[in-house]
Amino acid sequence: MSMYKHIILLYFIFIISIVNVHAQTDTTIRFRFGGILGTSILLHTTNFQSLPGFPTCCPQFHSGSGFAPAAGIFIEIPLSEHISHSLRASLSDLSGTIIATEIQPVIVSSVLRNARISHQINTSIKGIGFEPLINFRASNQLGLFAGFRFDMGLSGSATTKEELIEPETGTFENGSRIRNVQEGSLIGLQPVVVSALGGMRFHVPLNTDNSLIMLPELSFAFGLSHVTGGDDWRVHAFRFGIGIAFQAPKIESIKLNTTVTPTLATSIVAVPYDGIREQPGLPVSIIENKTVSIQPILPMIFFEQNNDALPSKYRLLSTSEVSNTIDTTQFIGNTALESYYSILNIIGYRLRAYSSETITLVAVTTTLHEEAKTTSLPLQRAENVSRYLQQVWGIDKKRIVITVRTIPESETGKLLSKEERADYRRVEIQASNIILSPLIRNDYLWQSSPRFLRFRPTSVGTELIDRWELAVRQMNNTIKVLSGNGELPLRLQVDLGDEDIRLTDQPIVANLIVYGKGGIAASDNITISSRLQSVKDKKLNNIQDTITIQTLVLSNTIPNTATTSSLSNTIKPFLLDAGLVSMSDDKSVNDILQSLKSVSSDSYSFTTIPVAAPYSNYSPESRFYNKSATIIIKTWNK
Repeated sequence: MSMYKHIILLYFIFIISIVNVHAQTDTTIRFRFGGILGTSILLHTTNFQSLPGFPTCCPQFHSGSGFAPAAGIFIEIPLSEHISHSLRASLSDLSGTIIATEIQPVIVSSVLRNARISHQINTSIKGIGFEPLINFRASNQLGLFAGFRFDMGLSGSATTKEELIEPETGTFENGSRIRNVQEGSLIGLQPVVVSALGGMRFHVPLNTDNSLIMLPELSFAFGLSHVTGGDDWRVHAFRFGIGIAFQAPKIESIKLNTTVTPTLATSIVAVPYDGIREQPGLPVSIIENKTVSIQPILPMIFFEQNNDALPSKYRLLSTSEVSNTIDTTQFIGNTALESYYSILNIIGYRLRAYSSETITLVAVTTTLHEEAKTTSLPLQRAENVSRYLQQVWGIDKKRIVITVRTIPESETGKLLSKEERADYRRVEIQASNIILSPLIRNDYLWQSSPRFLRFRPTSVGTELIDRWELAVRQMNNTIKVLSGNGELPLRLQVDLGDEDIRLTDQPIVANLIVYGKGGIAASDNITISSRLQSVKDKKLNNIQDTITIQTLVLSNTIPNTATTSSLSNTIKPFLLDAGLVSMSDDKSVNDILQSLKSVSSDSYSFTTIPVAAPYSNYSPESRFYNKSATIIIKTWNK
């Protein structure tokens, strides 16, 4: 292969030297025809022991190589300014030598030695090839092409032999260093051999009007089908050659000097829009609201079937990461389910903070499903939970009690389903309200009134528009960037109520830039006034506010006693008026919601509205969290 690499490298140097001397400026693709002459380096990949009619003693043939001339004719038809279609016809030659080396022990002068035997198949396969191609003009000099090659009408012969290479002395049983010489026609050649073809070529003009072009090229054909019907035999080819193409000279059209200096101007108008009607002339009012999200902890760790390792879905920390933990805020996610996967770290942090607290790990199993016979598995799961708390969070083993609870058949009622079996592969965590109290996340939301800004962009001038961009900002804060190609749309709209947008009391500035196809650009900007009513302003002026507290209240069927009591203590300071939305028709959920009336004021209102579950039931924890409710509370700003 090293010789092939040197040949290809020298060919590249030759092409580059020609291209540097003959630079082409006319890139127009026109109808052309011509011929090509070159050579191919053939690479045979095989996986057979012998060919039909040529029995050998070779264990397996794997590869071979060969050289073949490449000569043909072609026509090329333009499809667009840079793309054309061509069809080539050429002589097909898939000849080559396939060699395999076999090592056999022999005795020479009473000494055991290894004999190296070369098995050779010399093939001569010829036919006609056709190549439908798509050509792409990448630059003035460089073109790329791809397509397929079909070798048809193949006929051929083969010669096989075995030759003793080592030791240098000695012969086969026939008294010669060569044996099993066979010659004959190849049997079972395919009617069509298909290859995927791709390559590059350079365009070198040979005269001033570009009617005669030299096309040096390099390509590679990857064999897709086998050469013979019953054998694993493919032929790949590196081909390099030089083509000569003829095309009609380019006819220069006579152009009148009617150049008009292009012009382009643009303008933009902004109108607040509330979703129903436009409100021209009004400023944008921005209201800042405080939100509190209360996320209860599901005190359970779920395991894979017949496995006691802590699943990878749980967030597990190293001791160095634990040493940098100063509170539990880093474990609070956007949803209760997202926060749940940090449960081991939340409990570990709280146990470390409250050194007098203890926990009980209850390994749960049933008498019904496939794990019932593995009595040590539930206990080992609890041990692994305890080990994580001890080794990572430094919790004393004496503060962790481990028990096993087997749920009898009388409690489950019937044979468990696949989902129910997964729900019982768990370790329950029992602890005080200090350890299992919900997570509280404070945040702010910004509401815009009106919510939308509508923009009407226009442009005038002789210059055609290539692309445009509208950027809406407040000081250094980018609210939204809209862009597109071609002519300006009649209307653009920006949603100021997007939860990812944080608005301030600074003016909103919209800047429109329009780029013409000729390279010139025009711009315009408009300023929309805004006013902000912040939480701080509401406190100073004693203005009533609405704080939304969203939480998941777990069903009584879940052993989470900390949720209800700690939730009541958390909500009580905020309560003024509330509406409750149940996400479950579970009676125990509604019982918990009813119990919250005891901490509300007389103006408290209670409604139950069934809505879709917040999570899909793909896992035990999501099924448990779906037994939940969302509570929305109106209160004074505090």
